[in-house]
Amino acid sequence: MAAAAFLGLRRSEICGLEWQDYTGSEIRVMRSRWESFTNEPKTRMSKAPVPVILPVQRLLDQFRLSAPNHSSGSIFATMKVTALSLNNVLNRQILPVLNACADCEKLPNEHGKEKHEYKPVAGRPEWHGCTLLGAGLR
Repeated sequence: MAAAAFLGLRRSEICGLEWQDYTGSEIRVMRSRWESFTNEPKTRMSKAPVPVILPVQRLLDQFRLSAPNHSSGSIFATMKVTALSLNNVLNRQILPVLNACADCEKLPNEHGKEKHEYKPVAGRPEWHGCTLLGAGLR
């Protein structure tokens, strides 16, 4: 999420990042990847190098050490070393945590046969999209 928050890239640009695009001090956006489609970035300005601030550089360098294929391929990849789908991350990891029932931890759409009414966990934020810290997940 640090890359999403501090690099100001579109979701498709984050999915298209590959290790060979990262120098440590900057990332070059060379492709845009959404679902099974890979294209050029949306605009000419999107291809400009993006500076990487030191905290993000440290996180990416540490993440690279644990990556299954840390010299080439997608930076954000699945265990099968394919490009990560941010829709899958949202539906499988983020929403189940945010929308779980306070009593049984089930999601609202899984909550039909319970003996209690669905009640959200107090204090958990509602999902309004990937707009962390005003990042440009455009």
